Amino acid sequence: MKRYLILSLMMVCMAALTTGAYANWTFEKSFSPQTGESCRFIDVDGQGDVWVTDYGAPGTSQIIVYNADGTSSQTISQGQISGAPQPLSDPGGVACDTTEGVVYCVSYENKYIFKYNEVTNAAMDGIDLDGVIPNAPGDVDILISGSKTYIALVNKVSAQWGLLDPAILAPTSYIVLYGVPGWHLNRGIGVNDTTNAVYIADEDSDAVHVWNQTAPGAWSQGTDLDTTTDGNQSACEVDDAGYVYCSITETNEVKIYDDATVLVETISSNLTTPRGCGFGTGKLYVVESTSLAPAVQMFTEFTTISDWEMY
Repeated sequence: MKRYLILSLMMVCMAALTTGAYANWTFEKSFSPQTGESCRFIDVDGQGDVWVTDYGAPGTSQIIVYNADGTSSQTISQGQISGAPQPLSDPGGVACDTTEGVVYCVSYENKYIFKYNEVTNAAMDGIDLDGVIPNAPGDVDILISGSKTYIALVNKVSAQWGLLDPAILAPTSYIVLYGVPGWHLNRGIGVNDTTNAVYIADEDSDAVHVWNQTAPGAWSQGTDLDTTTDGNQSACEVDDAGYVYCSITETNEVKIYDDATVLVETISSNLTTPRGCGFGTGKLYVVESTSLAPAVQMFTEFTTISDWEMY
């Protein structure tokens, strides 16, 4: 009878682990031996490739695309607007739409969101943000609402964020715009499509602000998620299970919260000025804003079943 109960409990536990239960991370290795000034943001496409934005040594702006284990890479230094090549200038946020197979990357100085094919890495016609106000594009993420896909774009130097239609390549305004004008240094934006929540990492106020969708096209600000004092919260991403990963640059940590705002893990080993996370199959990639090589730390997912007594 005891064997049967233990076996049943183990089966239940294993089922939970395969349906979105939280699993901790253990450090595996580093890669991306950069010698430049800084890396910025990171995401993983549907092929498992890791996209890292980097403004490198002064005068250098690039995207570096690594394979899943970081052993090979491709460098991208330009995008495309209206069929013409344009330089990548001061790259910011990067977001992979794995459903459509498109990667979006902010080019801050010339106010573009470049688009790339995730299979070939070739440039596609991107989005010209010249007519959009406010116009300090920072980080991007993908928001799926019903059958519609949006780009969630945070304005880098105000308490504002909004939604864009990725099919409109020369928008004159946001579809919707939230927040208020005023100085805030927004570094990262993350989206939870299941709970309809948007998370914004605000270095200026040392907090991650939460916005909740209350009705189609209507959002309201909720309670701040992370308020680490002098933390310089620089990025926040949401994994497929709904956990929120907050990069705390000042304390060299990534704090992980569930969708009920409960802290479930703090990663502090092998991190220096973390600036964002990307998620592969059983892998967590953390990019660091540092001139010290290497710039990407890779962690492996592991799960445990605790203290089963054998009979």
